[in-house]
This record gives sequence, structure tokens and C-alpha cells, in this order.
Amino acid sequence: MRVRCLRALVCLALVGVVAAGCDKISARRKIQEANDLYKNGRYEAAAELYEEALGLDASLAIAHHNAGVSYYKIMKRGDTSPENKALADKAAVHLQAYLKTNSIDDDIRKLITDIWVDTDQVDKAVGFWTAEHDAAPASMFPIEQLAELTFKKGDWREALKWLEVGVDVAPDPEGKAKAYTKIGSLCFVLLLNNKEGANKIDHALRIEVADTGIAALQKGQAIMPKSTEIVSVLGSLNIQRGIASGSRLGYSIDMAAYQNYMRIFGVLREEASKAQPVDPDSGEKPSPGQGS
Repeated sequence: MRVRCLRALVCLALVGVVAAGCDKISARRKIQEANDLYKNGRYEAAAELYEEALGLDASLAIAHHNAGVSYYKIMKRGDTSPENKALADKAAVHLQAYLKTNSIDDDIRKLITDIWVDTDQVDKAVGFWTAEHDAAPASMFPIEQLAELTFKKGDWREALKWLEVGVDVAPDPEGKAKAYTKIGSLCFVLLLNNKEGANKIDHALRIEVADTGIAALQKGQAIMPKSTEIVSVLGSLNIQRGIASGSRLGYSIDMAAYQNYMRIFGVLREEASKAQPVDPDSGEKPSPGQGS
């Protein structure tokens, strides 16, 4: 009797293995069918088949990926209706499931961000990237995404804090210089885009923002003195500061600083041009955009 019971258990186990194997095969067939539907623009039908495939084998990362992208194709950018947000959330859930086994896919992480931003769910994108930052505190990519997202929400002070975190975790001097440049660039964009209406900031705050950007850029310039980008943004911020100063003397001082930075910019551009290699065939230097 005991031998019979053991044989029965073995048979049941084998049946289970065979059934599981059949489910995997069926799931992969459904994925292939869904892929054909997707290629023909039938995204809703494709999404249904990907869901069926996952019902047979939930471990198929590619099915989660393709289902997420299908829902992304179905949803409408800029539509904040509950129905469209539900589609966006389905897309995000599937893509996050895919990331569990493909965590370094930055394109998909960015797509998840776009899905939430496009449906006015920035807070969800912030939550996603906060978790990504907590998992990898020294990684620059989540920090940059958090700075961009908080700036989009209108919280520019929080965006600056994230960029300052980027300075702290930068792995080398060049990385720190680039992080300082991002702070200066954000300050310039803030001043450029906040002149009218509800977003208008007063003169004192404009000077504070300009000074914050200038201080960061000067630190970056100390590391990379030949960076034309840093010098260019420094000059632009001095113009913005001069406009905000409200006094003729302040404006004159800031304009003088701007002119000095533009002189430095011209010298650096000329040095960079002279340093370009000469084309051995024509004897000429390649113009911008030529070559690799």
C-alpha cells in the first residue's frame, strides 16, 4: 500500500511538471501572437494576450515589458481622466515588474516617468525615483530625475537640494563640476521663466537665485576652468542679476562681469578651435558636426 501511495505521488508530481511545462509553452505562443498584433497597431488586443500569457506564467519578464508598452500606446498623453490614469498605472505596474529582473534598463525607468508625468501624476514618479535613490544612493541618474521632477512640480528649492546631493555623491572632480553646472543652469532657467504671472518672483529672490547659481558655477569653474558651458551660463546669470538689481550701479557691475565672462568665453572658443586636429587630406580643420 505504501509503495502504491509513493507511486501515486510521483505520478502527480510528474503531471504537475508536465502541466507547468505546457503552460510555459502556451504562454510563449500567446506572446508571439500578441507581438504580431502589436506590430499591426492592435495594441488593445495585444495587451489582452500578454495578460493571458502572464496568467499562465507570471515569471515572463518580456510579457510584462510588452504589456506595459502596449498600455502606454493605448493611453493618451495629456489626458488626466480616471480611465486614462488607470491605463497609465497598468503600464507602469507591468514595466516595474519587468524591472525586477532588468533593473539597469534606464530607458524603461524613464518611460515609467514619462507615463506618470504625461497623466499629471508627478507625485508617483517622484515616489518611484525616491525608492530608486534609496536603493542606490550614489547613483546620479535617480538624483537627476528627482531634481527635474521636483522642478516641474514648481518646488525649485527642493530641486536645488537634489542637485546639491549630486555634488556630494559625484565620484570625481569632473563629476562635481558637472553637478555644479546643473545647479547654475537650473537657476538660469528659473530666472528666465519666472518673469510674469503667478510664477513671478520678486527682485530680492531673483538676486538670491542668481547668486546661488553664480556661486555654484564658480566652484565648477575652479575645477574645470576651460569649460565654455560654465563661462557662458555665468555670463547669462550676471545679466539676470543685473536686471534684478534695480539700481544703475548694480546693473553696471553685473554687466561688467558679464562682459568679462564673454571675453573669457571667446578666448576658450578660440583655443578649442586651434586644438582641433587638421584633416590630413584637405589640410582643413573639420567644422562642428563633422567626423566622429
